[in-house]
Amino acid sequence: MKSRLRILIAIALFCGGCSFQSYVLVINPHGESRHILLHLESPQTGTGIFNTRDFAFYQFKNNEVDFSSHVPLSLPKAATHELEIPARSALRIAVLRNEIFASSEQKFINGRVFNLKSLVSGEITVTKSTFSYYFKHTPFGAAWHLP
Repeated sequence: MKSRLRILIAIALFCGGCSFQSYVLVINPHGESRHILLHLESPQTGTGIFNTRDFAFYQFKNNEVDFSSHVPLSLPKAATHELEIPARSALRIAVLRNEIFASSEQKFINGRVFNLKSLVSGEITVTKSTFSYYFKHTPFGAAWHLP
């Protein structure tokens, strides 16, 4: 009986301890809101990593993104989204589960594909080929601090 309990506890710890999330964020550290235009593609196969059901806002706390709470966005499934990122906040545009974002060319688990066509903020247009230039690795995933 004790060995079964130990095995069950070990399995629970193993399964629960392996799960993690990483995020792709557009961060607005400025004192005024910023406008972005986001174009998504419908993948031919698989599921896109950029999905409106994962979009959410995070506020800042002590000059950093506060991950303790977020405000999910209710957006329709569409190819184009115009969004206003409030001052001193971040917009989550993707959630990766059990993997870390390395580049727009990586092979994602579960058949997920990079489906961002473009992200425009001011004079800057981010595409798949320039994504890694703008979005830098962070402890929580990848982030672009708007200029």
